[in-house]
Amino acid sequence: MLRQRLRSPRNLAAGLLVACAAAGSSSTTLFNAFAQDDVALIIKDSRAQQPDQVARIFTEPYWPAPFHRYLYRPLTSLLIAAEWQLGGGAPFAFKAVQVAIYSASAIAVLILALQLLPFWGAVAAALFFAVHPVHVEAVALAVNQAEVMVGLLAALATAWYIALRREGAIGWGSAAGLGAMTFVAAHFKESGLMLPGLLVAAELFVIQTSPWESWRISRPVWLLQVLAAELALAIRSFIPTETASGTFTAEVFLHSTMWNRLETMLTVVPEWLRLHLWPATLQADYSPQVINQATGWGVDQWLGLVIVGLIVVLAFRLRSRAPMILFGVVWVAIGLFPVSNVLLPTGIPIAERTLFLSSIGAMVAVVAVGMEMIRVTAGRRRRVLQGILATAVVVVTMLGASRSLSRHRIWRNSMSMWAQTIIDAPQGYRAWIAFGTLLYQSASEDRGILAYRIGLQLYDGFEGPIIQLADWYRQRNACPDAIVLYRKALALSEAQPTLVGLAACLAWEGDYRGAQQIALRGMQTGLNGSIYHLWFRTALDAERTRAPVHTVRFPKGHEHLFGTPQPRVPGM
Repeated sequence: MLRQRLRSPRNLAAGLLVACAAAGSSSTTLFNAFAQDDVALIIKDSRAQQPDQVARIFTEPYWPAPFHRYLYRPLTSLLIAAEWQLGGGAPFAFKAVQVAIYSASAIAVLILALQLLPFWGAVAAALFFAVHPVHVEAVALAVNQAEVMVGLLAALATAWYIALRREGAIGWGSAAGLGAMTFVAAHFKESGLMLPGLLVAAELFVIQTSPWESWRISRPVWLLQVLAAELALAIRSFIPTETASGTFTAEVFLHSTMWNRLETMLTVVPEWLRLHLWPATLQADYSPQVINQATGWGVDQWLGLVIVGLIVVLAFRLRSRAPMILFGVVWVAIGLFPVSNVLLPTGIPIAERTLFLSSIGAMVAVVAVGMEMIRVTAGRRRRVLQGILATAVVVVTMLGASRSLSRHRIWRNSMSMWAQTIIDAPQGYRAWIAFGTLLYQSASEDRGILAYRIGLQLYDGFEGPIIQLADWYRQRNACPDAIVLYRKALALSEAQPTLVGLAACLAWEGDYRGAQQIALRGMQTGLNGSIYHLWFRTALDAERTRAPVHTVRFPKGHEHLFGTPQPRVPGM
């Protein structure tokens, strides 16, 4: 029945319109180069480039060496590898596939919305989704295809489930298909594990049956959904990552309690609301000084709590007359759950790309509110309101497409993106750190160091950038400046790069006894003892021979001992 409905001329025309809106609003990305994480996960990852290395994708973390090894997204990596072979590594191939997948996701949202809303309401929701500017970050980067694929699969699976339930009981074959979609989505990105929750929400708020009736009719679905999720988690548990959670912790959540994270995330709620409903202002950085760790309960927490409370109360009060509002709100909550950070901290407090899944529910809820306004308005006023809302749909769609087109140009490469981010979020330390890194690597070393220093003035609670700036000073033989930074980093974490760099600088400045002490401290860590033994002997020999200042360097032929995983600044 669903297939027959979708083949009607009116629905096919709507699908073409929505696909064109999605492709048109993201078309400027086709001319962009690789940027941000694309560099590490495509250009620097041999698994994406060499067919004989593809098997490693399924046995290794998502992030490759020499970066810290986090996450597990094998199907995302496999898609990247396929696109590399398709286009010979040219960015255009990745961008073209991304635009195609995004257009498909917009059609999937239309298919879902047709199950929930009247025809023109479904078209409006899909158009809003297709041109939504908050999606730019998810579409602009090839590695963010994971977000788009999860949204695509979630919309299709939920639409399919609703159609099956309206036809009656669901057999094991269809249930297996839905379970496979959850399993596949989870291997594109962790948020794919939210798909079972979306199906439950559809059962409770769209189909509206009792729990017992739902279990009786849809038992195969729920059993296979649990099996798919558990199997995905079991496979993930065998993949060696550097932390138990599989990812790093954002600076704003370091040393935080669950209650502290709740307080912090309540301050994010107004920003979530704005980005879903009116994303005129966008930025790629929400690091400390943009989003700070909460130090207690205050006005910001009350504001976030009031917003959540009002939305929930409104949705529940209208649940009998306009159940799609409640369903949309619940979808948003489920979509945001993986990045809510309350139960488990993640690597980001907020990122625009992570709103892709939740924005589907937001657009459904927004249109459902408009449909309810029309329903409760009588007579001539209803026709006027219908005209106003129809005009609003056209205007908002045009504004969204225009904003998306202009925003995609910002992502033409890493330099332009971070340069714009400094303008968008001048208080965000991460933007200055990333911009400084790019300047330093492009031979503008002094400007790079200046940008880095600005970043560290904004926030110096994470040792990675401090170590990087100290290393730059050491490489320029400016060890007095480097020593200060190494000691600051050492106060935050007993990291190997800190100890090695500090020993090198102390020896260069003639503090051979201090270099020996740092080498001994490194030996006590039990990690890479050879480098510390070598430094200890080097500093001891220099002290015995009274080697002149600025003459002791790391022994030739042993530079490989400096090789350590590159510290990854979150978001870079």
